[in-house]
Amino acid sequence: MPSDKLTSEEVIKLVCNVIGSIHPVGDSRIDADRLDNLKVMIDLADWCVGQIYNTSLNADSEMGSVKQIGIKARDAIRDIHTYIID
Repeated sequence: MPSDKLTSEEVIKLVCNVIGSIHPVGDSRIDADRLDNLKVMIDLADWCVGQIYNTSLNADSEMGSVKQIGIKARDAIRDIHTYIID
């Protein structure tokens, strides 16, 4: 049964296509656009991490499905934290 949802890879490709590259190239005109793209990507990352963090607060829930999602989110936040620190 096909799913109407996009895969993670499809969402990543979509976001990259919509936002555009964030990598500077040393041309001030191009890099001005790249800076704008970076600002958008930072806002998106902040929103995503906030959503995951807020969901992680459910890790101690008494309800099984809520707890399962909370634990998955908490683990993701820990992985993100480790990635940034290392």
